[in-house]
Amino acid sequence: QRATTNNKQPILNLFINGQLQFSSADEVIYHSLMVEPALLASARAKRVLVIGGGDGLAARDLLRHEPEAITLIDLDPAMITLVKGEDPKAPEWLQRRIVDLNAGSLNDPRMEFLYGDAFKVVESLADGGVYFDVILVDLPDPNHPDLNKLYSTYFYSKLSTLLSADGALAVQSTSPYHSKTAFVAIGKTIQAAGFKVDQYHANVPSFGEW
Repeated sequence: QRATTNNKQPILNLFINGQLQFSSADEVIYHSLMVEPALLASARAKRVLVIGGGDGLAARDLLRHEPEAITLIDLDPAMITLVKGEDPKAPEWLQRRIVDLNAGSLNDPRMEFLYGDAFKVVESLADGGVYFDVILVDLPDPNHPDLNKLYSTYFYSKLSTLLSADGALAVQSTSPYHSKTAFVAIGKTIQAAGFKVDQYHANVPSFGEW
């Protein structure tokens, strides 16, 4: 948390393993670009799958479009408990601030939570014959073996079996400025899994070009 002037809310930054996940100063830019293009590209948005996004900020933006259901996959139930404002160990001011920021999205009755390794959860969903109109993949950058498999052709192929024929997928793809090779590689990998790919980027001040 960092103090601000003019009686505004303090800026809240979330870090996981030393990596910035969002800043309340400009997260609206990131999440609008994560959510809106996929919704516009899809024929409908009744059922949505969010992989990552445990902060509830993408869900907040999705719920404004009145979906019937949002399924959210997250590794850590403790993260969801905190973001829902239900963690008895967390400071009350922090939980209020987070819930205000995400507009209480994770407490919405249309939310369903699946916990565990996203790779295994997606495999299980793919075997179950379920479909989604929109899929958002909002995961950390591929900088560890456990994360790299979530940026593989195999993983995206599994996602394609979950996506409606006239649906759309959006994937967080790191920085085209700081990590150009990874940015290009992610696009090519998604294309290799059978998707038509369009890559886009914008400046998010906390992250730079993203």
